[in-house]
Amino acid sequence: MPKRRVSSFFRQLCSMSLPEAGQTVAIEELTGCAPYFWAAASLEHIHDRPVFFLTENNEQAEQALVYFQAPAKVLELDLEEDAALVYPDYECSSLLDYTPLTETQTEQMQQAQQALLSGRARIVFMPYRALFRRTLSRELVQATRLALRSAEPENRQLFPQATENVSPVELARLLTEFGYQHSTVVSVKGQFARRGGILDVFPFSSYYPVRLDFFGDEIESVKSFDPVTQRSVKPIGGTTILPASVAQRVLAQPYALDIIAGHRGRFRREYATRLSENARKMIENTVEEDLAAIREGRTFPRQEFYVELAGSRNETILHFTDRPPLLVFPEDALIETETRSYRRFWESRFADWQENGLTFTSLSDYYIFPEQPLPKWLGNPDQFREDTGLDLGKIPRALLYGYQATTENAYDRRISVGLSEVASSGYSTTQLSETVRSRGVPHLFISQFARRIQELLPEAGAEADVSQGLLPRGFALPGENATVVITDLEIFGELAEVARKPAHRYTHGFVEHETELTPGDHVVHIDYGIGRFIALKDLEIKSIMRTYVEIEYAGGDKLFVPVDQLDRLKPYRAAGAAKLSSLHRETWSKTKERVRQDVLRYAKELFKLYRQRKMHEGFSHANHEWMDEFADGFPYELTPDQQEAWEAVRRDMESSKVMDRLICGEVGFGKTEIALRAAFKASLSGRQALMLCPTTILADQHYNTFTRRFKPFPFRIELLSRFKSAAEQKAILTEAEAGRVDVVIATHRALGKDVLFANLGLLIIDEEQRFGVRQKEALKMRFPQIDVLTLTATPIPRTLRLSLLGLMDVSLVETPPPQRKAIKTYVGEYNDHLVRDAILKEIGRGGQVYLLHNRVRDLHIVEKHLKELVPDAKIGVVHGQMPERHLEEMMDAFGMGVFQVLLATTIIENGLDIPTVNTLIVDQAELLGLAQMHQLRGRV
Repeated sequence: MPKRRVSSFFRQLCSMSLPEAGQTVAIEELTGCAPYFWAAASLEHIHDRPVFFLTENNEQAEQALVYFQAPAKVLELDLEEDAALVYPDYECSSLLDYTPLTETQTEQMQQAQQALLSGRARIVFMPYRALFRRTLSRELVQATRLALRSAEPENRQLFPQATENVSPVELARLLTEFGYQHSTVVSVKGQFARRGGILDVFPFSSYYPVRLDFFGDEIESVKSFDPVTQRSVKPIGGTTILPASVAQRVLAQPYALDIIAGHRGRFRREYATRLSENARKMIENTVEEDLAAIREGRTFPRQEFYVELAGSRNETILHFTDRPPLLVFPEDALIETETRSYRRFWESRFADWQENGLTFTSLSDYYIFPEQPLPKWLGNPDQFREDTGLDLGKIPRALLYGYQATTENAYDRRISVGLSEVASSGYSTTQLSETVRSRGVPHLFISQFARRIQELLPEAGAEADVSQGLLPRGFALPGENATVVITDLEIFGELAEVARKPAHRYTHGFVEHETELTPGDHVVHIDYGIGRFIALKDLEIKSIMRTYVEIEYAGGDKLFVPVDQLDRLKPYRAAGAAKLSSLHRETWSKTKERVRQDVLRYAKELFKLYRQRKMHEGFSHANHEWMDEFADGFPYELTPDQQEAWEAVRRDMESSKVMDRLICGEVGFGKTEIALRAAFKASLSGRQALMLCPTTILADQHYNTFTRRFKPFPFRIELLSRFKSAAEQKAILTEAEAGRVDVVIATHRALGKDVLFANLGLLIIDEEQRFGVRQKEALKMRFPQIDVLTLTATPIPRTLRLSLLGLMDVSLVETPPPQRKAIKTYVGEYNDHLVRDAILKEIGRGGQVYLLHNRVRDLHIVEKHLKELVPDAKIGVVHGQMPERHLEEMMDAFGMGVFQVLLATTIIENGLDIPTVNTLIVDQAELLGLAQMHQLRGRV
């Protein structure tokens, strides 16, 4: 069996390559995803110490934990829920905005610390620099927690430091002190409820709420329970409860102010004399305000900054293990380069902040970085002991290399494994069976689409196993154990995550301020029709001086509208040249009446259409086993709201009624995944699907997403937009009419009368508020029995009215994905220093920045200033007046990392989904509407 051969190989490799205490072992030729197999196998040999798997940054640590799951499954490791964890490093910002960790990262850090203290952690993935990050002392972390266990004898061994004797009344009092809120029912983190001898609590550091059952003052049982059903799930033996705010408990300690005063005194002695008088005053004033808040027990924006100063004891995460961990370095040169760059960047940032009066600390207050680079301090135990207070002679180290180890480093042992890379050619879905048969060696496939791969292999005639999982790339075992490990990269190419739902924009209807008008603009007066704005004029009428809006009409006639009646004016936004109305004729009133009659007539047509759709029998889509396989390709679990929405869509499509469903949910909450599944279900039934998008950029994004997700299956996806030439569009239309295209992603181009389908069964309308009524209903009129799925974050009133009338079903997606990080928004006056600081911070951690300036005419001025402000940054510029092809090229270049900063107008509202863009700076935000700003936040 290939799985058994791979497991046996790595178990044997670990048995002879694990370093002893104080040793450094270099393991060469561990190519592809082999380091994760080695790490998983090491846990079978190491039971008395944890493994610290070191990466370049937080993102790689998160990804490494995901990659580790597949080898752990192949080796059949029996790991507890908190045996494999991530310990993130801080991403500290300026003193004015000190948010070192997201809520998710705070939970990860606390969980890792508690799991290490209790001995439950087996392997922890972390950035290399996190080894040297000063943290709250081990003693203090233990003091700011409640460790509880049930009285069963076996739990005394599992939770040796926990207590089993506490009264429910006393525990409720302690939880209140810890900042937990009393509630009748526990459903969210930070709540507790007491019912006689039962106490429910949802710890901040737990994945689930906990139910404690008391017999007198003794805890009889500890169980997890479902917060939705409130039913107990399983016994867990014990739990650890952390306070709602560690900061306040730490700063309340009697020694806290003394420690902060010590740091302040050192700053005055070593740094203050170098600063300007203004910077020193700013720092002193800020610190005095903060110290006053600490003395009075108040919360304040920068309190996390002081927690680290007051709570650290020159300790790092290395001090949280009873025995020194095994340190695993995959590709140490890359780790060292990243860490050196990180260190240089933040040293310069702290120096800059001090010069501007923003902080009195330095990088050394947060890190105990060794003075020597990584390879050298591994061989220098005395220096390491001086830096960290730990004995390097007791810490085993394993250095994993994809190729040959560097000869300049000192190793106690070097072991060459002899793994080789796998050529990706030949492993496509159409050639898979033939390639496995021709190569004649056992194959182990690890794929997100495991069941799909199993369907493709029966005719291979060679030994092959398939396991569910996600890994970066495969490898081949050498010699008599020859086995090839194949991942999705070799089969499909790199399958990226499902793109986040892009944002949309709102525009207000009426003129709200006179500054919105520019001379020459066409406006519409609700009573007098279309005119041309000339200027603002101050006129005295009946001895009263007022400001008026001067509007010119046909024949040179003038109308003066008081500025307090601006709600009577509306910007002219119709297509084509505007024809001025006449103040002498009744043409405007006749036009309004004609439009009213047209609207009434069209409303009757829509009523007839909706009645027809309700009465007609729709197409019942059959269930298919590939549906579950397609769902397996989604790298996350659906949120409860996503699951409920998808089940509603699935029931609609499998029933005999015509579907008309609205999916309403916030940006990034997973509406695209529901659309993907609906389109796939339609394709399985032999029906074509059309997805309608308001912009070419958004259509291109969805096309890429659909192509990635559909790749393992024999369905054809095409893009119909202005990004395609006329000849390409004609070819796509011909193929769609012949039924040889399964899913078409299109812009308004799909509304043309020349667009025909052989068997159109599903219409998906994305960002429905960006389409007019006639546009949205045109396809329904052409295909009355078509299923329609509408996606939006903020439905227009007409859509809501249809849902209230029962003409459209609604599913709400209100729950954010578990790993979605909250967007933090800061509002203030424009400041060059803050802009430069934000850009450099994002670039320093390998990210990218959107800078939005919504005025095309002076974008070049902003670009020039930006280049002077951040001369080392690579800056790109995009706006809606650029040619389509050039716009596409610029967005693609930004997505590939060619530019670090994208200076743009609001065109980025529907732009590409780029995971590395984590900062958005909006210039002149007062010119945008609140709805616009809300949607723009979804871009990061």
